Order: sequence, then structure tokens, then C-alpha cells
Amino acid sequence: MKHLFQTVTLTFLIAGLTFYSCKKENSCNGCQTNTTIQNPNKPPIAVAGPDQTTNLPVNSILLNGSASSDPDGRIASWQWAKISGPPSFNIVNANSSQTQATNLAEGLYHFELTVTDSLGLFDKDTTIITVNKLYTNEIIFNDQVWQCWWGCWIDIPNLYSHLPSGASFRVFIKRDNSNTWEEAIPVSQVGYGYWVENDGHLIVYGDELGNDTPDIKIVY
Repeated sequence: MKHLFQTVTLTFLIAGLTFYSCKKENSCNGCQTNTTIQNPNKPPIAVAGPDQTTNLPVNSILLNGSASSDPDGRIASWQWAKISGPPSFNIVNANSSQTQATNLAEGLYHFELTVTDSLGLFDKDTTIITVNKLYTNEIIFNDQVWQCWWGCWIDIPNLYSHLPSGASFRVFIKRDNSNTWEEAIPVSQVGYGYWVENDGHLIVYGDELGNDTPDIKIVY
């Protein structure tokens, strides 16, 4: 009788464990789960602004990174740094989207902008600043005459005979009705422009032509 009781007890114990195990394994059948899928953070986009040129004695320029953006958040920090160029420079506020670069010297500068978003992702962009030398010498060709044929231009021959060998230069024009010298830009399509032909002829042209006799100034 004792053995029978032990056998029955053991049988019920095994059955109970089996039932509990099955219930535990099947307890989540048919359960609903809520899964939240989060979009990954996207990095910001740094825009250091267009390349710029200044001519000494103007030795400062605006660094403008305000076109930078973050597609899914906000920009938390800005950082300007010079990565190459002459040793003379100063960034007034390196942690601002816009700031002045001052005390620039003749040469080519590369300024890098780093923008960082609120979750630590960042992007970089570079702008190039060209600082031209201070020109102290000038030659003025007075009362030049427009030549017109499919457009109008002023022709100054033998340009290089007036300049030291290898000298860089800039070209300006002053109209009869003005006291202001306006700079002509090499091969410009807007305003006044110029080019130098292979035989040394300086050709100056513009989009506001007339019957006057303007002065041409070469500074070098």
C-alpha cells in the first residue's frame, strides 16, 4: 500500500510539472506586442559659404556658415578653424555661425567649419579666402577711345612694356561722367572686364558703353 501511494504521488507530481512546463511555454501564444521603430539620427550638413577674395589693405572678411542645417534636429555647436594659409589671422568668434576673419595677410587661406548636432553627429566644409597683395604702383592711360564692332572695347597695346617682368596687376576704368574708378574683372560677363591677348594688347570692355573717352588705370 505504501508503494502504491508513492507511485500515485510521483505520477501526479510528474503530470503537474509537465502541465506547468507546457503552460509556461505556451503562456504567450496569441499575445500582442508593441514594437516602436525609431528613425536613426541623420548628421547635419555644413556649408562654409562660397570662396571669397579680398584685396589689401582690406584684411578682413566675413565667414558665413548660416546656410548649414540639420535635417532632423538642430545644430548644437559651430566651430571655425584655419587649416592652412599664412600665419597671420584672427577668428573673432570661432563658435558662431557667422564671424569675421581679421588680420589677414597676402596668400591663400582655407577655413574649415564643423557643425555638430544635439546627438553628437557632425559634418565639415571648407571655404577658401584669397588675399591679394597691396598694389602701390599705377599707370594711367588718359582719354581712351572706344572701338566698336560687334561690341565695344578699348585696346591698349604693349601692356607688358609698361610693367616689370612677371608683375601681377589689376585694371580699373573711370568714365567721363564719374569720379570713381571701377575695377574690370578678368573675362567678366557682368560690368567691366578685360583680357590680355598673346601679343600683349590689353582689351577692356563693359556693358555700359557710350561716346566718352574713359581713363584706364593699371595698378601693380
